[in-house]
Amino acid sequence: MTEKRQTSGQAAKTNRPAHGNKPRRQDGKHRAHKGTPGNTLSGGKKKFNPKNAPQDNPKSDHLRITPLGGNEEVGRNMTVFEYGGDIIILDMGIQFPEEDMPGIDYIIPNISCLKGREKDVRGVVLSHGHLDHIGAAPILLRELNYPPIVGRDFTLALVKKKMEDFEKNSAQHLKTVRVNNISDKIRLGKFQIEFFDVEHSIMDAVGVIIKTPDGTVIHPGDWTMDKNPVDHQALTYEHLSKLPSPRILMLESLGAVDTRPTHKTEADMYKNLDDLVGAAKGLVIIGTFASQVRRIGKIIEYAESIGKKVALDGYSMKMNIEIAKELGYVKEHKKTLISVQDVHKFPREKVVVVCTGAQGEGNAVLSRIVNDEHRFIKIQKNDTIVFSSSVIPGNERTIQRLKDDLYRKCDNVIHSDILDVHTSGHSNAFDMQDILKQIKPDIFLPVY
Repeated sequence: MTEKRQTSGQAAKTNRPAHGNKPRRQDGKHRAHKGTPGNTLSGGKKKFNPKNAPQDNPKSDHLRITPLGGNEEVGRNMTVFEYGGDIIILDMGIQFPEEDMPGIDYIIPNISCLKGREKDVRGVVLSHGHLDHIGAAPILLRELNYPPIVGRDFTLALVKKKMEDFEKNSAQHLKTVRVNNISDKIRLGKFQIEFFDVEHSIMDAVGVIIKTPDGTVIHPGDWTMDKNPVDHQALTYEHLSKLPSPRILMLESLGAVDTRPTHKTEADMYKNLDDLVGAAKGLVIIGTFASQVRRIGKIIEYAESIGKKVALDGYSMKMNIEIAKELGYVKEHKKTLISVQDVHKFPREKVVVVCTGAQGEGNAVLSRIVNDEHRFIKIQKNDTIVFSSSVIPGNERTIQRLKDDLYRKCDNVIHSDILDVHTSGHSNAFDMQDILKQIKPDIFLPVY
């Protein structure tokens, strides 16, 4: 039988502004404090106190599942699996603070339940490269004495870069296991790890299968179902119903409240973005997530096809694109990409700026542009501003203030309530019904 529990988190303070993309330290010591075990969640429920966790025999031949984050909250995804004295971990994410958490840049999972058992951790499996799944790795891998990390190329490259941003030369401690093919099988102690393809908004995302004699865990990570994908066949999951029973489906269910029978496709979104870029009479500024590498690549390709230049702005965005170039996922486009310092050298209607800051982060590019604090970009009335991103829960008021400020400066502010310029990387309620019918799990655990 499986056992499931959850712990509270830790809040980390850095010298980055709130919602920073680059956790790092400068004084040689990471400053973090543990979340209070007695804090309450919405509805008055008590958070789990790791000191009160059942102290079973650690070598028990029962599968124990312990979420350390990513349940009853958005972000901080990390789950511990124990069987026969061995431990594996799925993901190591951060959670961004809300407005009532001044001075806190990000929150990391509380791993006090693993204290003294570091030697039992056989590996950390990473489903994809979003910060809410890998952002805590620079801190937690060190605390766990650098167990092996398993993932695809882009994910591992992002972790390596985050490690170096956090502490110079720390990436040399990494022990990596590359998932070269989706059919790869990896043994981590008593666990056998397998993989399956998923749709998500970042390259090299994978679903994870964890096999033990006590049960088979199926975890798609973050996922969606695109019935009309741009560059491959639509994915199905019936083959997962043939995995050994009991099948435990840990399904990311962030979109369960979305009960619309259909949702936007990537093909529709790209057409709308192309139309906006092509028809613009002034500068085009597209705010999106730094991890949307495929989308950024498509924007560059279309701009090149109509003779426009593209400037990327935002540390994490430029870093991700450089990593994708090194891996061959994005073309060079040397004649199309320009430095943001050179935007003024071209007619405004011939330039597209793709930048970070669509969540309203105070020091991010889009906020600096709207506050007239950007050195090279100033908004004019006939420019076009596009929010090609979703609203992360907790950021609603911040984003609305950013939009309000933009409305005062620019006549053309486009977001998803006006036109389909973003597709979510998360499924809706109908997709969840579909995947449940396909996989036919014996146990269903909604997560995230």
